[in-house]
Amino acid sequence: MLWSLASGEGITHLHAHHANVASDVARLATDFGTHVGSGPTAWTFMMHGSTEFTDIQRHDLKAKSESAAGVACISYYTRSQLMMVSRSQSWPAYDVIHCGVDPER
Repeated sequence: MLWSLASGEGITHLHAHHANVASDVARLATDFGTHVGSGPTAWTFMMHGSTEFTDIQRHDLKAKSESAAGVACISYYTRSQLMMVSRSQSWPAYDVIHCGVDPER
């Protein structure tokens, strides 16, 4: 369903805000798009870590982090924990993006 909706709108990149079921759906829709040659062909996700690191296998973090075009990690700690469960070739795609607002702005 997600692939179909994204394809119809010309969307080629999906982003999931969490590394849970939302990222499972984004990854599957992208895999499907890659196989059929249309629709979403890249995906990214935000790695919060507080929940997902409690069950690395159930959340399939290794496969997700290695197949995503990029991972936005909320802290350097989160990035380091993700690095421990993935291959070093994937590490350059892990960016630290702090959640928050600059109160000066």
